Amino acid sequence: MGANALIHVEELACCYPQHRRSLRLAALDVQPGEVLLLTGPSGCGKSTFARCLVGLIPHLYHGDLGGRVVVDGLETASTPLWRLTERAGMVFQNPASQMLATTVEDEIIFGLENLGLPRDEIEERLEAALAGSLTMPRSR
Repeated sequence: MGANALIHVEELACCYPQHRRSLRLAALDVQPGEVLLLTGPSGCGKSTFARCLVGLIPHLYHGDLGGRVVVDGLETASTPLWRLTERAGMVFQNPASQMLATTVEDEIIFGLENLGLPRDEIEERLEAALAGSLTMPRSR
């Protein structure tokens, strides 16, 4: 693995059961502070790759997955999804489709509750987020 890589991918292969095409990526290291841009035509694997990075594959989307994906020191295939969400997230193509609450406050609280944070830390993080603080407390 590349020295201090925030994202490390090696020999990634992913294929959904209903498709013949598959995603293949030999190697990738992304260092802290680097920016990665994924481009390509519809159906080329951009969303599949993003799902692998945040652990949605293999935890929610099933298929054949090979290789290794490590995000901030966590192997995505063997780390529980709730733990991965502390390190990585994904905004879908239509962000409105992933909104669950009717207010900004409730939307922020929902995510923090899903992390299993104690009520006092949820309130602290909520206040910091609504105030626009750049430094959020980090638990665990």
